[in-house]
Amino acid sequence: MGKVNAKLQAENHNRFIQHPYQTIALICFILYAQILTFSLVHFDDHGFVLMAADTLKLSNIPQFFKHSVFWVLGDTTQNYDVFYRPLQNVIYAICNTIASKQPWIYHFFGLLFHIITCCVLFRFLKELKYHASIALVFTLIYTVHPALTQAVAWIPGIGDQMATIFSLLSVLFFIRLISENKFDIKYFAFHLLTFTCALFSKEVSVMIVLICLFYFFFLGKTKSYKNLLLVSAGWIFMLIIYFLFRKNALLPTNVNMLESITGSIKENSLLVLEYFEKIFLPYRLSPIPSREDVQLLIGGILLIAFFLLLIIRKRFTPLTIFGLTWFAVFLFPTFIQQNPKEHFFIFEHRLYLPLIGILIVLIELLNLHQINFNSTFQKYGFSLLLILLFATTFSHSRTFKDPYTFYDKAISSSPKSVIAYNGYGKLLLEDKKYEEAIQAFKKSYEYKSNDLQTTGKIAEIYLKNLNNPTEAITWFKKTLDIDPNSIEAAVSIGDAYFNFLHDTTNAITAYNNALKINPQNEFALANMGVIYAIQGKNEEARNFLSRSLNTNPKNLVSLKWMAISYFNEGKIAEAMKYLLKGYENYPMDIDLQRNLMICYYKLNDFGNTQKFALEYSKSNNPIPAEIENYLRIQNR
Repeated sequence: MGKVNAKLQAENHNRFIQHPYQTIALICFILYAQILTFSLVHFDDHGFVLMAADTLKLSNIPQFFKHSVFWVLGDTTQNYDVFYRPLQNVIYAICNTIASKQPWIYHFFGLLFHIITCCVLFRFLKELKYHASIALVFTLIYTVHPALTQAVAWIPGIGDQMATIFSLLSVLFFIRLISENKFDIKYFAFHLLTFTCALFSKEVSVMIVLICLFYFFFLGKTKSYKNLLLVSAGWIFMLIIYFLFRKNALLPTNVNMLESITGSIKENSLLVLEYFEKIFLPYRLSPIPSREDVQLLIGGILLIAFFLLLIIRKRFTPLTIFGLTWFAVFLFPTFIQQNPKEHFFIFEHRLYLPLIGILIVLIELLNLHQINFNSTFQKYGFSLLLILLFATTFSHSRTFKDPYTFYDKAISSSPKSVIAYNGYGKLLLEDKKYEEAIQAFKKSYEYKSNDLQTTGKIAEIYLKNLNNPTEAITWFKKTLDIDPNSIEAAVSIGDAYFNFLHDTTNAITAYNNALKINPQNEFALANMGVIYAIQGKNEEARNFLSRSLNTNPKNLVSLKWMAISYFNEGKIAEAMKYLLKGYENYPMDIDLQRNLMICYYKLNDFGNTQKFALEYSKSNNPIPAEIENYLRIQNR
C-alpha cells in the first residue's frame, strides 16, 4: 500500500512539473484576480488612466517615441520629467482604446504581464540548466513574492514588468546564440529585438549588455568571438539609436551626471539593505517608502548572514556571481537621483527585475540538483513557504484597491514620506475635504520645509477654498522665503489683499514687489491698473494696463479696465476699441456683452444695442430699464 501511495504521489508531482506554464498561470490568476476589481489609487495611475485619455491614442504612438513618458499628461510635467519609456505609453494606449478610463483593463494587463514574466522566468531558469522542478518552485516563489505586489497591482508598475519580460528574453536569446558554433540569424534578431524593446520600456535595461558579457566570459561553454563581435555591433547600433531618441525627447538639463551618480551612491547605496530585508522578511511593506523611514539593521544582519552562508557552504560559483551581478546591476541604477539631497523613495516595484538575481543565488546556495517531492522536508518546507508568501501577497495587494486604503497604508508604514502626504492632500482636495487636506500638506511641510509647491498649495486652499486670506498670505510669504523670485506667490499676496481683504495699500505694495521680480508680469500690472482706475486715476491706470497688454494683448482684465478708464472720461469711442478687442477673443464674457450694449446705447446705435442686449439676456441677465425702454421705443 505504501508503495502504491508513493507511486501516486510521484505521478502527481510529475504532472505538476509536466504542466509548469498552466500551474504558473493558475496561481498568478488566483493570487491577483482581485486586482481586476480595484479602482485607481491616485498616485500617478489616475494621470495615465483619466487625465491622459485624450492623448493616449494609437495614432499618437509615433509621438510617444518623441517625448518623455509624462508628455501624455501635458506640458506642465516637462521641466522635471526625466523618464523615457515610450513602450509603456503604447500599452496604455492599447488599454485606453479597449476600454477608455476603465481601471480594470490596465489591471488586466498587469495580471497578464505577470503571468508572462513568470512563464519566461521558468524558461530562463531552465536555460541556465536548472532542473524543471527547481525552475518551477523558484518561479513560483517569484510569482507569489509580496515585494513584487506593487509592480503587479499598481498600474504604473507595467513599465517594470515590460522591462523584465524583454530583459529575460533578450538574455535567453543571447545564451542560445552564443551556445551555437555557427551564427544563428534567428536568435540574433530576437535578441536585438527584445533588447531594444527592453530599452524603450525602462532605462535600467541598458544593463543587459553587462549581464550578457558576464555570461559569455564566465558561464558560456562555447565562446564564439565572432558571434560576440556581431552582437556587440548590434548593441552599439541600437544604443546609439536609443540615446538619440532619448536625447531628442527629454529637455536638456544642467545636471552634472558624474556628481549626481557619486552623490547618489553616497546617499542611497545603503538602501540595498532595506531591499534585502523586504526580500527575505517581507513584513514591512509600504507603497511609498521614504529614505527617512528606512531601518537598515535587520537588512544588514540578513546580508551578512547571507554571505556567511555562501562562504561556509563554499557556494561562490560562477552562477552565484552571475546572480549577484544581476541583482546589483539592475538595482543600483535605480538609486541615482539628479539631486541626491532631495527626498528619495525606495519603491518596491523596482525589485521586479533585480529579484531574479537573488533567486539564482539562492538556488546555488541550496545546491539542489532537483526538488525531491518525496522528501518530507523539501515538500512541506517549500509548500509552507509558498503558502506564507501567497497569503502575505494576497493581503498586501489589497493596499492598492482604492486611494484611501493606499494612502492610509503609505502614511502608516512610512510616516515621513513627503509625497505620501502630498498625494493624500491632493486626494482630499479633490474630495473637497479642505481642512483635512491642509493638515496633510502641513505634515509634508514638516518633513520638507523647502518645498514651495507645498506651501503654495496650502496658501491656495486657505485663499480659494477656506476664504482665509490672512493665513493664505502667511503661507505665500513662506513660499517667498523658500524662493524670493516666486512671482506666483508675490502676485497671490497682492490678490489676497486686493480681492479678499480689500486693502489696496498693501495690495499695491505686494504688486510692486512682484514687479521687482518680473517687471512684465501681466497679472500684477493689470491689477495695479484696476486699483488706480477704481481710485479715478485713469492715466496711472492706463500706464499699467497698457504694459500688461504689451505682455499679453489678450489679457481680459486689462482690456476691460482700459475700456472702463476711457468710459469714465466720456471717451466712448476709445472704450469701444478695447471692448471689441476683448469681445473678439472672449465673445461669451457677459461683462463685455453688457458694456458693449451700454456703449452702443450711448452712441444711439440701435442695431448693435439690440444685438448685445439679446446676447446679454441669453444668460437671464436683466437689461437695464433705460435701455429696455429705448429698445421698445425703437421697435415701434
